[in-house]
Amino acid sequence: MSVPVIHYESSYVANANPKGETTFEEFWKVRLAIVELTQSHGETGPESEAEDKRYWVVDDQYNDDRYHNMEVYEPEGWTTEWLVALMQTLQQHDGWAVSIGGIENGHLLVFADHLMVNGATFKDCNDLESVVAAARLASENYLKRKYGPLKRQLKYIQKRLPAAMKEADVSGFSVLATFDGFELDEGNAIWILQTMTEDELFLETINGGRIRSSAVTQDATIHSEFCPDFWPYADAKPPYWLITYLEEDRAISHFQLIDEDDNPMGTIRIEDIISDEELRRRFADDESE
Repeated sequence: MSVPVIHYESSYVANANPKGETTFEEFWKVRLAIVELTQSHGETGPESEAEDKRYWVVDDQYNDDRYHNMEVYEPEGWTTEWLVALMQTLQQHDGWAVSIGGIENGHLLVFADHLMVNGATFKDCNDLESVVAAARLASENYLKRKYGPLKRQLKYIQKRLPAAMKEADVSGFSVLATFDGFELDEGNAIWILQTMTEDELFLETINGGRIRSSAVTQDATIHSEFCPDFWPYADAKPPYWLITYLEEDRAISHFQLIDEDDNPMGTIRIEDIISDEELRRRFADDESE
């Protein structure tokens, strides 16, 4: 399918409703058509109850522009089949377009008969296929940079859990490790295993805070965040919680653990900070053995 690709540099491309007003009924009718089409290509939020969603179509109407806003969360969501089907759906709704954000260094506007692209991600794109390929590559690279270090941190933590669980059984907590950064955020990421919830025992940070919490069961399984099997989503509480804090001020090396009544429960001192490069080297050595 030959699709014109137009490059633009402005921060906003107008698509006003010629009626001067976009009714809620019109907005919602078009949105439901987009959601129905997209759902056939992958789980689409917020309607889908699946834990991992491929697409997200915003359900708020911000103004009278004939745009629907959405994001593509998974690289696999970027296909020519989906984009062509989306354009065909828009052909049934005169003047409407889809604004796709969340693309690193790029933005895509989808109309019924053409595409408009912005940013370095799409600088060499001149047809439908190249737009899809560029968006998919940008998504893959972003996820690697964001979640690659986290996977390595979790792999390191997993090896330390047996000893940490014994220590936490005695003192209520165990400091597992401190890493240089968390996902795309800079700072010292402090990982703690504790027997109480994050509301009952937490680290007193200066300009950071808790950024991750997951249940850990007796078999040393690290469950996913927001696991529906455990509190606060269910009555069951696991024997341990794996809590991560990010302190943006790298000069701070001493912290207090306090309870829900602000009583001091322990002191933590950061010494070794493990970089992602170091984790890569350690796991490379493991794989070579």
